[in-house]
Amino acid sequence: MVNPALILCGKVFTGLGEGAKYVLLYREELQRLLECKPFPGTLNVALHSITLSKIVRDLVKRRSIVIPPPRHGLKPVFAFVASFFGIRCLVLIPEASIYGFSALEIVACKNLRRELSLEDGDVVCVEIRDDDPRWLGTVKRSALSERRHIYP
Repeated sequence: MVNPALILCGKVFTGLGEGAKYVLLYREELQRLLECKPFPGTLNVALHSITLSKIVRDLVKRRSIVIPPPRHGLKPVFAFVASFFGIRCLVLIPEASIYGFSALEIVACKNLRRELSLEDGDVVCVEIRDDDPRWLGTVKRSALSERRHIYP
């Protein structure tokens, strides 16, 4: 029996530009999980509500893949395997993040922002299913802000 999907929605935003540094530091494990060389950067998605942040915190505790720190002084990263319009990716929740559980970071083998022409403010929804031991999920775009409409 397939369990229902969990859908987390939020808006794309520009981060501090530190994703590239951390993708390179955690590259070996990210590459193993993605099965390809990760693009050095992340797509940032701010969650819409405090309720979603609490759900993500609970998911991390119970269902995430834990990526251990590659060296002393770094913290673990919690991950969910996903797909973004057919592009294999990882949804990341770093333990040491200024965003806490209020944002997701998505990493793939391609620059997702450029590949899918995403802009700040675009709304995306991440679908995570509990029918795979690694929580294989689907990341997809939903209705966008009033200024722009993109259809998958």
